[in-house]
Amino acid sequence: MKLSQHDFEAIMQQACGSSPLTLASFPGNAGDHLITMSSLTALEKLGLKVRLALPGARLDDTAKDGTLLVAGGGNLVPLYNDVAELIQRMKGACQRLIVLPHTIAGHEPLLRELPDNTLIFCREQTSFNYVSQQVEAQTYLCDDMVFYGDMSVFRESNLPLTWLRELLAAPGAKGLNRRKYLQAKGRLLASWFSRKLGKGRIRDGHFFRTDRESAGKPIPSDNCDASVVFDYGQASLERVRESARDFVNYIDQFDIVRTDRLHVCIAAARLGKTVYFSGGSYHKCRSVYENSIANQFHNVIWT
Repeated sequence: MKLSQHDFEAIMQQACGSSPLTLASFPGNAGDHLITMSSLTALEKLGLKVRLALPGARLDDTAKDGTLLVAGGGNLVPLYNDVAELIQRMKGACQRLIVLPHTIAGHEPLLRELPDNTLIFCREQTSFNYVSQQVEAQTYLCDDMVFYGDMSVFRESNLPLTWLRELLAAPGAKGLNRRKYLQAKGRLLASWFSRKLGKGRIRDGHFFRTDRESAGKPIPSDNCDASVVFDYGQASLERVRESARDFVNYIDQFDIVRTDRLHVCIAAARLGKTVYFSGGSYHKCRSVYENSIANQFHNVIWT
């Protein structure tokens, strides 16, 4: 049975209330950064104090003496090893391991080795069914963390001025692909002005993925793979927050969103856009659509 948000929050408060918490993120894109920020806002709303460990950070004694939260997403599948390697390294080192809402496939030996006090949250039925057959750990079905996060934190006033200031400051910034960063800020500003000048005109955007999870369909010439374009890296929490903010606000410039990117779809759905959503190379998108979107967001159409 799928958990309600209230039930998810109650389980998290009971499991984490008195323990030092570390949220471990993994290498990802702007959609993953949105998951990270949504997780932080959702957990902080519960009064839980969470330390964020970005990729490459040393998981010190705070993590080893407390509860390690593994950021949600789609990394615990055969296509990737980042989360599997993190869990392998830390499963016996921390007091408790909690895997936040994930799509999970493969990695059978690792799943079977997990301590009994591990909590695993799956974000769709296919993963829940699979994991339930593999582990003794407590396993739950719930929604992706972006459904639980506070989207209002990304809605700032005077964003065009902020983008312009960030664009001008980019040459001195550290840990950035400056050319990519400048192009992203330029795209944001151009889109914002285009929307203002074309007031009343319906804006239709293509947001299809261009990586190995693509279904291989032809990509429109005006496509923007926003998860890649607005990925500014994970050098700091501030950079992760900025990436998630720009990702959400670029999507917000459009009235109609066509995508096979899960978190483009979720963000657009929560922003009230009309969304035409399709699948990628495996079941993730369709499964999350059936679990969390089909009966809750009538502005999303599966194609």
